[in-house]
Amino acid sequence: MAGVNIGDLTPIAMILLVAIIAISIGGTVLQAIRSTQTADNADYNITNAGLNAFITFSDFFTVIVVVAVAAIVIGLVRWFGTSTASTGM
Repeated sequence: MAGVNIGDLTPIAMILLVAIIAISIGGTVLQAIRSTQTADNADYNITNAGLNAFITFSDFFTVIVVVAVAAIVIGLVRWFGTSTASTGM
């Protein structure tokens, strides 16, 4: 398993963290904007559609996090497996 490096797992964690922060901040901003608009207005409807899109995307975070954690765990298992095999323990 040459080429498997613990540093290869860092981008997975960073992308996941950035995505969570972006969705959280984006949802908060859209909620604040929507609260200043009147209902049944074009601006309100567009903001509401954007907020609903953020909500729909955030519903998939459970699956995204499980897949990312599984990738990190599999990478760690492979990394420890190759380091143990190369040292003969």
